[in-house]
Amino acid sequence: IRRITSWVVRNVCKQIDAWRTRGLRLTVSLNVSSIDLTDGQLIDELTQSLAHFNLAPQCIELEFTESVLIPDFDAVQQQLKRLRLLGVEIAIDDFGSGYSNWRYLRDIPAKSVKLDRSLLADLRPDTSNWHIVQGIIRLARNLNLTVVAEGVETLANYRLLRDWQCHQGQGYFFSRPLSPDALCEWVANGQTFDGNRPKGADAT
Repeated sequence: IRRITSWVVRNVCKQIDAWRTRGLRLTVSLNVSSIDLTDGQLIDELTQSLAHFNLAPQCIELEFTESVLIPDFDAVQQQLKRLRLLGVEIAIDDFGSGYSNWRYLRDIPAKSVKLDRSLLADLRPDTSNWHIVQGIIRLARNLNLTVVAEGVETLANYRLLRDWQCHQGQGYFFSRPLSPDALCEWVANGQTFDGNRPKGADAT
């Protein structure tokens, strides 16, 4: 996994630089494992790649699932603090799918928390997920965390999460996965909201 992560770090920085030359400035999220966060190797590789392409650390966000924190919370927390001091953004991914220890929200230097897509699967009034999603969004906002809902696939999901003041969403409602060139075209075509759905998105 370390070799895979090293390859991803280098190529993501290369792609961000390529997008930048086309006038597109994005923050790109990378998924990392518990092994990546056991020592300072990841920080060294990130620092080198960012310097090579003359990129700001803020253009990288590291995502990790709650399970990453289980084996050695203190060691992972230390590495995450170092990454945050470097300027890299930190996100807790798939929140709500595992242990959901509230200590993570309190002690991890995260900027955002991503709600697991399974929580959106059965969003109906008076169901557990209905109250859980509302509660997590409210709590995260009170902790000054950006809340991102994963798996937004319908207009109903989008409107509901918007009304609950969820900051961001990702899913097929906005767009299917795109190649780097197709993403540039998607942005250039002015993908904006008309109040109901993103123009060009497959919002069925």
